[in-house]
Amino acid sequence: MLGKIKTVLGLISMTMVPLVYSDEQYISGIVAKFENYNGKVRLIVNKDRDTLVDVFDKPQKVFDDCIKDCVYEIKYGNKEPFRFNMEGVYFTYKGQVINPSYSWNKYIPECTEIGNCKSFILPFKVKLKLKDS
Repeated sequence: MLGKIKTVLGLISMTMVPLVYSDEQYISGIVAKFENYNGKVRLIVNKDRDTLVDVFDKPQKVFDDCIKDCVYEIKYGNKEPFRFNMEGVYFTYKGQVINPSYSWNKYIPECTEIGNCKSFILPFKVKLKLKDS
């Protein structure tokens, strides 16, 4: 009888571990640049409905000698930099690297490189299963 109780309690605890140690979260955001921004971009990153990042700054090339499909970064506070190019974004959240592509057609036809675009809107969204902290 005691063995059956231990087995049942063990099975219950195994099914509860994912509920206690992880939850599903949506990380979404947008990188936007408009002609009147003077080279700056607006970066907004949300977790579910909470804003994690809201920055208006000029992005810098990660590699100065890059000439095609360059990666740009925005530094904010003492956090890891937020990086992006024409394909997607790259940043760290709670120790996990997040690298989603953009959500929909985001290019203005004459743009071939982030640096030569006068304006763009680059939305992204990803569903994550993260450990609770």
